[in-house]
Amino acid sequence: MSYLSLTDADREEMLTAIGVSSIEELFRDIPEGVRYGRELAIAPALTEAELQRHLEELAGKNVVDEVC
Repeated sequence: MSYLSLTDADREEMLTAIGVSSIEELFRDIPEGVRYGRELAIAPALTEAELQRHLEELAGKNVVDEVC
């Protein structure tokens, strides 16, 4: 599994491709009252090896019901 992080240049290229100059401009039409105004409660990032191990642990919990 390979992951390539998003660089500032990548972000700028995507914004230019859709015709906006910033993330703020991208979301300007969304009323402030419906925006999520604080940081998301997201767990810390995992390394690729840690993520692979975690996914394998989750996959190991799968159960196959062989009774039809």
